[in-house]
Amino acid sequence: MRYVLLAATAAGAFVVVLAVGALAPADLRWSILDGVIRVSKIIALFGCLVGALTFQRHQHLFRGWSLLAAMYAMLVTRDAVIYRNLIVDAFSAAGRWIELAVVLPANVLGVVGFWMMARAWYVGGIALPGTHATRTLVRAAAAAMAVSIMLPAIWVYVPLASTGLPTAIMGVSNAIGDAVAISLIAPVLLTALALRGAAIAWPWALLSASSFGWLCYDAVFSISSVLHANGEAFRVLGESFHALACVGAGMAGIAQRLVVTGAPVRRV
Repeated sequence: MRYVLLAATAAGAFVVVLAVGALAPADLRWSILDGVIRVSKIIALFGCLVGALTFQRHQHLFRGWSLLAAMYAMLVTRDAVIYRNLIVDAFSAAGRWIELAVVLPANVLGVVGFWMMARAWYVGGIALPGTHATRTLVRAAAAAMAVSIMLPAIWVYVPLASTGLPTAIMGVSNAIGDAVAISLIAPVLLTALALRGAAIAWPWALLSASSFGWLCYDAVFSISSVLHANGEAFRVLGESFHALACVGAGMAGIAQRLVVTGAPVRRV
């Protein structure tokens, strides 16, 4: 029941953003949505820290969860400090360069952290389901999705280099980082499938849901850039998946804690 509640919380974040987008007054809509997304990132930071502190420092999953927590910590810091104009105007040239100094390391931390989580099946000696050919096909499909989502984003941001270099670098680095993370959905999802029926599958299922949220978030904005459709409906839908991605990661970390403290499972 506890794990179902965690999954419902992640799904609820998606629904809340859609509801705010549909029902909130126009003059308050985006300030409310901005607050919801900031809270979602704090939940992600908290959950990933909980997941990390479940393990000892020398263990593989401690490093994986810690890196994800560090990524969300940098994103929360950006929202709380830079976007609040506590240092300089966030939209000035200096503000953009400062933001780049935060976002670029955050992307690197997120990619490395997700890569470590995706390798947990190997470190833990878990046999993934399906034949070798099937697993290869799933990985290839994930890589193809990642590339198809990354290219439109790069196509949008590269031309901005002449007028806003920090923005262009952030956009391209976000696209590449998200593409690498999306390509790692396959081993995470396969790990969840390998453990299905056991409580230990829940952290991986929720982490897969988080990855799916990032995938759809990027896909929505890639599609809107290709179609030149940047209306509110696209933005609200994208932010709904944004909330799902963040809260899903937080719930995955909490589920990891519940699994490890609730049963004598093997730690990796």
